Amino acid sequence: EVLAALARFVGFKLKLIATPLPNRFMNRRLILSRGGAASGLEYVGHRGIVQTIIEELRNGGQAGALCDQRGDDTRPVWVDYFGTKALANGVFARFAIEGNAYCLPLKGIRKDDGTYYCEFGDEIPIEVTGDMEYDIQVNSQRFHEVFERWLREHPEQGFWMHRKFKRKPKKRRKRVSAPPANPH
Repeated sequence: EVLAALARFVGFKLKLIATPLPNRFMNRRLILSRGGAASGLEYVGHRGIVQTIIEELRNGGQAGALCDQRGDDTRPVWVDYFGTKALANGVFARFAIEGNAYCLPLKGIRKDDGTYYCEFGDEIPIEVTGDMEYDIQVNSQRFHEVFERWLREHPEQGFWMHRKFKRKPKKRRKRVSAPPANPH
């Protein structure tokens, strides 16, 4: 949310991809309201936006996301993260590849006095070979190498609201069978 608030000061006009949290209070009051209407951010939900974001990037627009989000079991992209295999969300690499985008990582560091400083990292080079599965894997790994390096530099700054390493087994619904027909 600090980086969203920063947007109003540096003039970003971008689409911020956000996955709503299960807690509505967190969505409305804390996270998605930080940038404010004057910030230039347009919040877009994560569902059904892939082509919209790719077109935005192809047309010179900007998009932002928390790209360390865990991946989806149905479309797994595995990366090495802190020496452990972890699921990555390959859609961010896809945005960069298909949107022909520059990837500039941005971090916000909380200082001891309660203020923040924000810093861009070096551009992450995007590899494009024509093999989409390979390209998504390689570029997702590159993103995570930056995240890991930053967390090693400032481990006290890490905060996840998702399970990056531990997966819950999918709950299976019990089938409810129809009651037997009454023969009478």
